[in-house]
Order: sequence, then structure tokens, then C-alpha cells
Amino acid sequence: MQPERRASSTSASSVRRRTGSMSPKKMAIGAKPVAVYCWGWGGNGQLGTNDRESRIAPHLVLSLLEKTSISKIACGSRFTVALTASGSVFAWGKNDYGQLGLGHHLQAQLEPRLIDSLSDIAITNIATRGSHVLAISEDGAVFSWGRGDEGQLGHNSRETLHLPKRITKLHHIVDVACGRAHSVALGHNGALYTWGGGDDGALGLQNVESALEPMAVPTTSSSFQAIACGSRHTLALTSDFRVLSWGWNLYGQLGLGHLDTVRFPTEIPSFIGHKVVQIVCGFRHNFAVVPHSAMTVDVFAWVWNEHGQLGDVEFGADLPVVHRPQRVRSLMDVSLTAMAAGGRHSLCSVHPHGSFAWGRGTDGEVGTGTISTSQSKLACILHHRVVFQVACGWAHSVALVQEDATALTLATTTGMTAFKWITSGDWDAFSGMFVQTILQLMIISSLLPTQVHLPVTDLQATVLPAAVATTMLGNVFFAFQGIRLSQKDRKHDVTAMPHGINTVLVFAYALSIMEPEYQRTKSFTAAYEVGLFAAMLTGVLQMLLLPLLKFLQTAIPKAALLASVSGVALTFLSMGFAFEIWENPLVALGPLLLFLVSYGAGVKLPLHIPTGLGALLLGTSLALGLYYSGAHTTFIPFSEPYSFTVQFVHVDPALLYRAITSGAGWKYVSIIVPMVLVNVMSAIANLETAAAVGDKYDSLSCVLGDSIVTIVGACLGNPFPTGLYIGHPIYKAMGARVGYLVLNAICIALLAAVNGALSACRWHISQTDSGPVADGSYSDRVGRRIPPVDWNGHHVQQL
Repeated sequence: MQPERRASSTSASSVRRRTGSMSPKKMAIGAKPVAVYCWGWGGNGQLGTNDRESRIAPHLVLSLLEKTSISKIACGSRFTVALTASGSVFAWGKNDYGQLGLGHHLQAQLEPRLIDSLSDIAITNIATRGSHVLAISEDGAVFSWGRGDEGQLGHNSRETLHLPKRITKLHHIVDVACGRAHSVALGHNGALYTWGGGDDGALGLQNVESALEPMAVPTTSSSFQAIACGSRHTLALTSDFRVLSWGWNLYGQLGLGHLDTVRFPTEIPSFIGHKVVQIVCGFRHNFAVVPHSAMTVDVFAWVWNEHGQLGDVEFGADLPVVHRPQRVRSLMDVSLTAMAAGGRHSLCSVHPHGSFAWGRGTDGEVGTGTISTSQSKLACILHHRVVFQVACGWAHSVALVQEDATALTLATTTGMTAFKWITSGDWDAFSGMFVQTILQLMIISSLLPTQVHLPVTDLQATVLPAAVATTMLGNVFFAFQGIRLSQKDRKHDVTAMPHGINTVLVFAYALSIMEPEYQRTKSFTAAYEVGLFAAMLTGVLQMLLLPLLKFLQTAIPKAALLASVSGVALTFLSMGFAFEIWENPLVALGPLLLFLVSYGAGVKLPLHIPTGLGALLLGTSLALGLYYSGAHTTFIPFSEPYSFTVQFVHVDPALLYRAITSGAGWKYVSIIVPMVLVNVMSAIANLETAAAVGDKYDSLSCVLGDSIVTIVGACLGNPFPTGLYIGHPIYKAMGARVGYLVLNAICIALLAAVNGALSACRWHISQTDSGPVADGSYSDRVGRRIPPVDWNGHHVQQL
């Protein structure tokens, strides 16, 4: 038997389109004071609070207040979906299967995002569980997206979809429900349709273990009026108020008194003689609502109860499993306004007392402000508030709450204007950015003395402070760019573009410009002047290319830009350090494993220690342990004393004048021009990766800012151009915003101000003395003896 068909076309174009404005209407708080509160586990951004922090008490989702009026909410395992009064859909949280419906980028979203592809279709209902979503339009069409490997999207395939797609076999649908890998739809005539994975009987189709498109559920019962799905089981409420169940039954979730899987709709005998008016499914536990009087109800609960998620049931409250429905003592003869069940916790709202939660609260999902592993006693949250709806994910909760209009206006005003400079993700990103900056300085410290024979005293007094100042300027500028974009787009999860001295150009200019000039003149001063000229010319040429940026962005395919960044990341970042990791596996594999566990599995470190910092501390601790235990290691701890003296940027106008007017640098234009093109194209590619995850920076202002920073840096004494770094999507996934650049600028400034601190960071490159010796010579960073120099920078030959 196939689902009913309409006489009209079944193509997507037959869906009734929304008339008028396609953008979600702004919320008039005075008229519709409805707020969204989230709490519980927030590691994937499912709380919509612009970070990955968990909340142990309800937290207002500020960004939704100014956007629209929410009419319904639904929770997947680790993401959240909201339906507006105007029929738009917002989504946020985990996005590994495209379940947010935002397109082909799969980054988690820490704030609500509008699903643009549905913006001209009025959606009236949504449902989700696991990692896929169903939505019903106002004319009864059904759209699906997200994970589809078991056919749960209903498109006659096992394809995962990152954008909503209409299920052509369904028409005139009034309700939908989602399990972990199966889906259910209810037709306007009471017919029931299921599809997806059915090897556990969740489809209710006797001999069908998998259905890639909707199939009608045969039943001798009357028509259905409501449906609900657990993880791998299904409940249905008939028009004559009976409850049928089928599917996986390992815990007894079908309420039939046994643990056998059932593949066809079977009436739950405990409700015979009762008039059930509502059914609710958690992942492995259920509730049913039965009228007690004209205005009040009794709530029944059954199945998995290991964490007290059934509440204080009449019989078996202390048992891990309750096989048959039992009344919940605290929910007898109450005025119930909303109810939901999650992975191991449950929520309800009772008028006029407020909302209640019970079950596992280790991640804060019960919202009581405390943490507990098991709680069968109902705890009051959102005291004396009118709650329209509640929803539960695996370990997070959401509520639609009526609030005082004045309070919401104040919350919106203060919340939207107050900027959070530092998030927990910023600390993670700062750990990586700071190490990257230190490595840049160490490369410069190694190359200039060895290849250009720049004295270490000049290096420490002039070049390194200038390089640090250049890095600071770039960090501050791009942090400011992030703040501007956040204000412009009215988003709170904008991540600043990482920026610093370009490593490729450091090697290119040191080895292909400065070293040849030194070999020609035997003067490190001449080589240094040519380097400054090359850096200034790079910034000027980049600005001359600004009119061509838009053309380059449109002429080069986006896929090619993203592929180039991926190639660099895989080749030089991921694989570039493979040999170093395997040379010291006892030291390197520990931090690597920590990163995989933290970001791959979403595990938080104790005391909220940032993963990046934790990895550095772990690697250093392992190396120290190996060294002091006598094991063979290349790690030699810092032991020599350093003199700590304050260093400031020293600008030499005469040197800059000679660099600009000598004309010596023009012979290297053939090297500079290709490097300019490389830097500009790299900037465009990195900006494209940022746009792919939602941060659409203006390329003109970014390249212009980078060019100005390069020129200013050269005027301060830094001979190396800057550039936009690879890594924005990674930092965004960490939950970083703009604070990591501010932290990096501050810390690198403090490090540069103290000369000995930079020396301490370079100790492991060489253990040789870098200071002058009795004959006026000095040792470079690889131990070679460099003869003394005269005041023009020429080496004096030793007899």
C-alpha cells in the first residue's frame, strides 16, 4: 500500500510558496513576549549561547529575541531546531551530517542560523531526533535533511542531505516524528507512514527491515491522531485514545510486559479502559497522559529508569527498568501544559507552579543549578513562569517561556550590546596561535644570523621587536575586523581571521633576496636594507592589486580555492610534522591523542583547561619526565640564566631612507612580484574558507589592512611581509571569537618587551653562546663562528 497521492504535480515546485517578505519577521516583544531558554550539555553549541560551555541552569538565547518570534522547538541528539511564527526555521549545534540544513559546510553552529533554502516556504511543524530533521509545510508537504544512511530521509536512497529536500511520496501530512534512524508521518485522514531502518521493528511493517521511502502501516485499528518516536521504537495514539507500540524492546520500552521485539502495532494493555490524550517518547523511556478530571491529568511512565528519569512512579521507582506503565506520584491530578523526554532526563510544565525536571543531571540537563547522576524527585525550574513547550536532546533541554516584555527588552538591549571579549574557545585558539607566533620568531632568529650574518645583538634590539610589533598590529586589526563583522551581521559567533608574518615569504625573502645581497656586498646592513625595501614594495604592490580582487574571486572557482587551502593544510600542516612526531612518539603522541579525544569526542578537560594549553602542558611534562628519568631524548630543559632587559621598537630613519633610495632592491622585483601574487591568492583562499563556515569578510579591507601592516612593519624594522593564516575554520570549530588575537597580541608584546624571554623561547634551537666573545666575533644559531664587523656591517678578516 502506497501513501495517498494528490492530483496535482508532486514536484517541489508544487509546494505553496510564502507570499510577501521571505525574511523572518522581527519579534515585537511587547506583543509576543516569548523567549527560548536552553541548558545542559553545550559542547556542540546546541544551547545557542555563542560558546561550547554547558549550563546547569536555564540560559536565555539572546540572539533569537531580536530575530523572530519562536512558536515551536525540537531537539536532536546534539542540536536544536526552532520554528518561527512566520514559518521560518532556525537551527544550531552539531552539524556532522548536515542536520542544520545550511549547505555543504559541516561546522557546528554556536548560534541560531536561518535555513535559507526554506525561507520562501511556510513551515508549520518540525520534528527531529538523532541526526535528521523533518518539516511540514502549510500545504502538507514534507521536507527532510541530515543523516540518511538508513533511508530515514525518505528519498529512495541512503544519501545524507545537507539541504532540505521534499519527500515526493508524501502529501497532506499533519504530523511527523523522528527516531534515531527511522521516521513516521501522520496523514490528514489518520493514515500512518513509516520509512528508514526497520531491522528492530521500528517501522511497524511485519516483513520489512528497511524502507527507503514512505510506506503505509497496515493496521486493523481505527485511524491515528498522534505519533511519537523513541530511539528505535514507535508509539501511536489512535482516534479512540488507545496506545499502540512497536519496535525495539530490549528495555521493555513497548510497555507490553516482555522484552521481545515487536514488528507490528500492538496495543499496550495497561491503557485499556483509559482515555490517553498525549504520548511522549524519550530515547528509551516513555510517558502517557490520561485525564484525571475536566482540567487535570495523570502522567504514566515506563521503561528505562537507571537515572530516575521516570520520576517517582508508584511502583519500582528505585528499579533501573519499569516494564509496565506506572503513575508518577508527583504528576497526578495536575494541570500539565508541556512535557518532553530526552536521553536520560525528563521535563514538564505544570500550571501555575512552573517547570519541573528529573533524571540524570551530570551535564546540567535538569537545569536545577546543581549536578547529579540520578534524581527521581521532580525539581522545580523556571519558577512560576508560563512555559508553552519543552524539548529534550540527549543531554540538553530547551523551553519556550512567556516573559515580561520589559525584562526581555532589557535583556535584548544589554545582551546585544555587551561584547564578550574572551570565550573558552579563545583560550584554545590562543594556545595554538601563540606557539605559531613563537615559531615564526625562532625561524627569523635562525635565518638572519646564519644566512645574512646579522649580529644577534641587532637581531634582538631591532628585528625581533619590529617583528613582534608587526604581529601585534595585524592581530589588533583583524580582531577589530571580527568585531565589525559581528556588529554588521548581528552575530555573536564571528571568528577573527588569524594573521601574522608569512612563513613562506620569510624563507623566500631571507634566502632569495637578503642572502644573495649579502653574498654580493658582504654587508649585512645592505642585505637588511634590501629586505626592508622588499617588504615595503610587497605592501604597495598588494594595494595596487585591490581593484582586481573581486575579479579574481569570481574568476577562480570556489572549489579550487578551498582545494588549495586543503592541499596546503594536508601537505604542510598535517603531514609536515609527521616525522617529528614519530621521532619522539612518547612526547608527541600524548598531546595528539588529547586533541583527538577532546575535539573528536567532545570531551572537556578538568577545570575547563583549554585543550591547546593542556596539550602543551602534557607534552612538556612528558618530555621533562623522560629527561630526568635518564631516557634518551633530544629535549634539554632550560637551565642557563638569562638577563632580562626591557626592549622597545627602535626606528632608524636613515636606514629606511637608504633602503628606499639606494635602488638596490629593484633587482629583486622578479622575486617580489610572484610572492605578492602568492600572498594575495592565499588571502583570497583563506577568506573563502572563512566564508564557507559563515564568516564573510570583505576581501578589500582585509588585503588592504594586511598591506598596511606589512608597510608599517617594514618602517619599524621588520623585513618580512605578513599574511592571512590557514586555520580560521579550525579556530571557529574550537569556539574562538576575536579574543584569541587580542590575547596573542598582549602576550607577544610582553614577551618582546623582555629580551631574556625571547631568548628563553629559543633555548632549544641551540645551546651555543649567542653573545660576543673576546675577539669580537659571535656564534650564530647553529654554532658557526662569525667574525667581527665594522661600523658599515662589513666583516673584519681575522689574522
